[in-house]
Amino acid sequence: MSKVHKSHLTNHVRIAERNKSKAQRNTLYVSFWERKSEVKAKIEVSIVMKLTYNGKVKNYATGVICKRGNFDKTTLKVTNNPVATLMLQDLRNKINATYAELRLTGRPINLEIIWQVSNGQILNANIPNVFGCLTLFLEQIQAQYKTGEFTFAVVEKVTTWNERIKAYVGKHYGNSAHLDDITPADAKRFLLYLKTEHEFSHNYAAGVVQHFKRVLNYAVENEWITRNPLMNYRRKLDKIKGEILTESEMDAIRSFEIFAPTLDHIRQAFLLQCYTGLSYAELVRVTTNDILRDDVTGMEYIKIDRQKTGVPSIVPLNVEAQNIIDRFKDHPQRLKKGLLMPIVSNQKYNIYLKQLAGVMGTKKRLTSHVARRTAATYYLTKGVPMESVSAMLGHTNTVTTQRSYAITRSERVIKDFMKNNIEVSKAQ
Repeated sequence: MSKVHKSHLTNHVRIAERNKSKAQRNTLYVSFWERKSEVKAKIEVSIVMKLTYNGKVKNYATGVICKRGNFDKTTLKVTNNPVATLMLQDLRNKINATYAELRLTGRPINLEIIWQVSNGQILNANIPNVFGCLTLFLEQIQAQYKTGEFTFAVVEKVTTWNERIKAYVGKHYGNSAHLDDITPADAKRFLLYLKTEHEFSHNYAAGVVQHFKRVLNYAVENEWITRNPLMNYRRKLDKIKGEILTESEMDAIRSFEIFAPTLDHIRQAFLLQCYTGLSYAELVRVTTNDILRDDVTGMEYIKIDRQKTGVPSIVPLNVEAQNIIDRFKDHPQRLKKGLLMPIVSNQKYNIYLKQLAGVMGTKKRLTSHVARRTAATYYLTKGVPMESVSAMLGHTNTVTTQRSYAITRSERVIKDFMKNNIEVSKAQ
């Protein structure tokens, strides 16, 4: 009974001690501790200062090294080293004075700022918080758009990404969060936040976190923070798996009898995408002026800058694509504006593609992205090098092509083996 009673009292004492030792809010705590020297761990120690404020902790090297056991963390006295003692005591006084000045002037309390000012660095009163930094970064992108460095699609994308970041930061740190509040752990937390609470795909979420890292790099460049807390974040993307059409399925769409002129028009537009890899954004604006003639081969090709990235797409016109283009030579929009493929809005286009799939009885979902993936796989299967397919799609590198669009078929692998005189067993 006495043991139970003693244990009960002990727990109460421990709880009381913990409550007593809890740091008060809006109070700066300055302490010093010894860290073993990496070179002479058994002999020397380096003195580290720890700042604690509202649950945030930062450690800073003071530059003082002394023999182990020669430092009194209460008085900050270093035995037989009055210069080091004076340095540490002066540093503590400057830290407290800087903190008091920030509170009196009503400026934000930031451990990094306190450390910088205490070490003689000039305090920039115009350091923005996280939301302010996002706004300034967007303004820079908008300025680069006006000079032609970025497309408007980039501006729209950055605007959307910034809103995602604001939602996360506002939820976890408040709308007035400082740049110094962001920690390395926020990379994974932000990624999970986007995937769980908003149900975004992994690749999209990873892209937004990567954007947050770029914004913080922008803050480092402007000397608003000394290091990027997300500097070790590396974006890892999943390989995208989506619908593609086989060559026989493309032939089936081309030869299927359709009596509705509108659906036939949509069919031709979709097939043109399958043979050229043009996205909807390029399909609606490509004109006869974008068809060029190669001086060396004498062949025709389409060259058009992608609206999404500004990278040019170079699309050689095969016979199937040219036949589709010729079908619309007398169309009013071709005669008036020179459009290769007069087409409805993206929303209506996708609706009609669903109707086309329904009429044909295919179970595969037809979209513009399916057409682009089909084009990439179609030409790779024919033996076109990855670099050329990437140029056709207007990608900045072949990695994007391989990850997002290129799906290697067994047919291509077998043909490559046979080209190298490797005998492949034929099914009986």
